Amino acid sequence: MIAGFITGGDHEQLGDILIRGMGPSLSTAGIVDYLADPFLSLQTGGRTLANNDDWKSTQQLAIEQSGIPPSDDRESAIRANLAGTGAGCTAAMFTGSSGTALVEVYQLNAPSN
Repeated sequence: MIAGFITGGDHEQLGDILIRGMGPSLSTAGIVDYLADPFLSLQTGGRTLANNDDWKSTQQLAIEQSGIPPSDDRESAIRANLAGTGAGCTAAMFTGSSGTALVEVYQLNAPSN
């Protein structure tokens, strides 16, 4: 699955973002065919910026400090600052087995002008 999102506005002023790849926690909403162990890859401009499998394996403190870490350790998350990347369309890619998944993108710290 590839979930693309468009970063609008001034690319020099994007601030921090958090991308969450949700699967197992979807069971709390009654979804039984969830993606059991999502792997997330953040890519822009033809290059990979970051990868994450289980969210606590990398960036745990930064993700916790966002205030919205995934509730299940098997889910993936990436915290990144896209300022200066010239990002237009960015892809969050899941790999692994099949199932229902959710990609969430949050702007954490919008810079003030």
